[in-house]
Amino acid sequence: MKRNFIVSGIIALIVVFSFLVSNHITSAQRLNAQEVRRPTMAIQSAAQSNVIIVHSWLALSFKIGIDSETLAKVHPIYQRVYQDIEVKDAEVDKKYEPQMNELRTNPPLDQKEGQRRAKALLGQISQEKRDISNNAMHTIMTSLQKVLSETQMSELHKQTEELLKQRMRGMPRPPNASGKQPQRPAQ
Repeated sequence: MKRNFIVSGIIALIVVFSFLVSNHITSAQRLNAQEVRRPTMAIQSAAQSNVIIVHSWLALSFKIGIDSETLAKVHPIYQRVYQDIEVKDAEVDKKYEPQMNELRTNPPLDQKEGQRRAKALLGQISQEKRDISNNAMHTIMTSLQKVLSETQMSELHKQTEELLKQRMRGMPRPPNASGKQPQRPAQ
């Protein structure tokens, strides 16, 4: 009886110890999925560049009184640039897809290392997408100068700047060197 009790106790300890070890190992291997999927500030700013492009089209169409003939001349510019953005964004996604899949399927044992890699990878992706959007906006503005009058261009710049100011008010500011959030000036 005493022998069965000791054997059962040893088996129970082995089971508990195995459970704790396996749980610790698998939790160390798990990558925080939210870190991989959560959009970062850089990705959001790249998306906002696309919003600015769409907003400039809407501003031309509805806020800045341009005639239908001029709007018809401007349309192919936006269409070409927007299609170009879609193609280049898809190329960036395809370029980084193997690395993202590798990170999801074979995460590093150290969770912090996995988060660091995911953040670096998302930073690269978002920087490329931001560059695509910035180049597209520059292409649009350069092309529009050939079609629009000076007053229409200045009104478009004014509308775009207004949108940027509105968007920046809602975005959190990056921390300063001390790691603290800077205080917003009173308005």
